[in-house]
Amino acid sequence: MPLKSIKGGTWLPNRPPHLAASLSLTNALALSNTNQKAAFVVQMPRTGKIAKVAIHFQQVIDPGFATVRLETLDTANGFPSGTLIGNATGTAGILASGWHLISLGTPLTEMLQNAFFAVVVSQGGSDMIATLSAVNASCCAQEFPYTLYHAGSWSKLQHCPVFALEYEDGSYEVVQGVWPIKAVANSSYHSTSPANQRALRVKLPFPAQAVGAWV
Repeated sequence: MPLKSIKGGTWLPNRPPHLAASLSLTNALALSNTNQKAAFVVQMPRTGKIAKVAIHFQQVIDPGFATVRLETLDTANGFPSGTLIGNATGTAGILASGWHLISLGTPLTEMLQNAFFAVVVSQGGSDMIATLSAVNASCCAQEFPYTLYHAGSWSKLQHCPVFALEYEDGSYEVVQGVWPIKAVANSSYHSTSPANQRALRVKLPFPAQAVGAWV
């Protein structure tokens, strides 16, 4: 999936999740039978209709079909309720690892900004054996959004979600705490490195004063 522009104004993010080690992806979310499911619980970034969900498969052992559902939450435990939001479900063939954009059913359902919901991914049949990507728990620690795994019952994992939401107009929006990445390249440097300093160059489209930075 190519890079997408984010619709809206300048995004000034919150503090990023705590990274305790080098960033890496995990393949702990296995989909090898019809009982196994994964879910990413998030808030709607802005009001609109979600047309497609991009899911990253870390590994595909046996190609098959995957189903994505947008579900409401059980307010008692924060797990997916099993109740579909409108027609927000779709199935697509998964032939290889990487990003896969799965279209949802129509007519699309408008969802309000800040609404809580779950992106639930499961086998679309009984023939696919694959694993979904998530940011490894050893380096990512956050309370929300969160990742769930089902192998008989739902349980919460420390892995950070990896997916993306496409609106009906083709635009994308930042979902706080979600990492829409396919690979990680870590770069180490220290006081004796040939270039012992690193920088991120940022240009703001308006006058402003910086009060600090997270490092």
